[in-house]
Amino acid sequence: MLRQLIQLGLIVAYGASVCAEGILSLGVAQKPVHVSSIKELRQVMTRSHQQITMAPGTYVVSDLLDSRTAFHLSGSDNVYDLSGVTIQIPLGTLRQMTSRGAHGRAAYRITGDRMTLKGGTFENTYDDGTTGVVDFGSYNQNSEYHPVGGMNEMSISGDDVQIIACKLTVRGSFPYGYGNIYGIGRGSVVGLKKHGGIHSTGDRLIIDGCQVRMESFCHAIFFTGGDDIAVRNTYVEGGVRPSNDLYRETDDGDLAKRFDYKMQWPESVTGLPIPRDHMLNLSEDGIRAYSGTGHVTVDNCKVVRARGGIKLYMAKSARVSNCQVLDCVIQGYSVPSRGTITRCSGNAAYGPLLYVHFDSHASQRIDLEVLPSPHALGDHPLAVIRGRGHRIRFTASGDSTPEASRPIIVGYPLRFDFLCVNYPNVPTGYEEHFARYAPKTYVASGITVNNSTAHPVVLGGQSRDNTITSLSSIRDYGTNNTVHTIASPNQ
Repeated sequence: MLRQLIQLGLIVAYGASVCAEGILSLGVAQKPVHVSSIKELRQVMTRSHQQITMAPGTYVVSDLLDSRTAFHLSGSDNVYDLSGVTIQIPLGTLRQMTSRGAHGRAAYRITGDRMTLKGGTFENTYDDGTTGVVDFGSYNQNSEYHPVGGMNEMSISGDDVQIIACKLTVRGSFPYGYGNIYGIGRGSVVGLKKHGGIHSTGDRLIIDGCQVRMESFCHAIFFTGGDDIAVRNTYVEGGVRPSNDLYRETDDGDLAKRFDYKMQWPESVTGLPIPRDHMLNLSEDGIRAYSGTGHVTVDNCKVVRARGGIKLYMAKSARVSNCQVLDCVIQGYSVPSRGTITRCSGNAAYGPLLYVHFDSHASQRIDLEVLPSPHALGDHPLAVIRGRGHRIRFTASGDSTPEASRPIIVGYPLRFDFLCVNYPNVPTGYEEHFARYAPKTYVASGITVNNSTAHPVVLGGQSRDNTITSLSSIRDYGTNNTVHTIASPNQ
């Protein structure tokens, strides 16, 4: 911790030190402040240089601070100790927001610099006492369960902010329960009301020892800017729903029936029936970086049941280590050029464990242990690889045999939507759409893959000059690839 703070320049810049708990202690004297109400907490948030302690207990927020937020942490050089504190914000309170702009609305806005928020539990509640959604058709028809528009629970624009040992439960969004089939942004066929977890644009953000439970549609932890970001020792949980359930939605107001049980997004699959025997994500990605984000480090984190697990391919650089991703629907891991994934594991229960996004991605170093998934659904591959110069290794968990044979696909003239266990074939019923939307730019070259799992490797027509070593079978449809099939040590 101390070494990282020195690297980030905090010690030199602010005359800071690190206390036994690992929390940044600023050289400037901090005034001890004790609060025991929401009103008092809001008052101290505008001031700086404070050590704020809130009396333990559960606090229910019944009003907003202004038209777009419930709490605004605008002061700088503050440490908030919320150990034993639970702050509940009902959806009825959030629905009082009237300002426009998804990222302008947030339950907690942190604009101050050098802030530490530790130990708090933050929870959205439904006014009627609902704790979990069972009837998704009815839920989506009841506006009382949704915010008035897109929002984030916590929005951070200050620099050198630390979120330590906090727990978030994020509830309330529209739609909820349909994955991505009605859209995720522009081009959506319904009016999205996303509700994200922690969103940041600040530099040198640290999230450590936190838990984020997503019961809404949006990302759990995501960045649209900022540099030198670290997420450590953190657990993120979303939810999933079998696609077959959508065919049981028979009320005229249910979204599945309104759209005749057909997918509406993306364009490449619009109009196709909702696929049966697949799993749909209820939230979006677990830990996500967008363009404009600098370096991101993710260490010792676990993401379960999200759309994408640790999805950092749009960051400038990324390092992922000692992490686990389970039961994600679109992908488990992704990193940008020169990104690394080391000592990590995960399964491909509902979607590929690894996805390399761009032809321009180069020199990734990836080491993944493939875990079993006896509960798996869907016809997706294990991994989807393109770009150039990567070094990728897949190992098996023990000597377990995979429940389904899922190919590691390297170089392919297909959109992601059309990749399946029978590659290079197209899923049944997708042939016409494939013919219209299949690009020929998904090239893989100069890549080394070492596969010691029982899953096969398929080198597609867009692969060339790759070196593949595999314990399982290799099918080569590419050009000038070097392949080696190795004998099992148990044979």
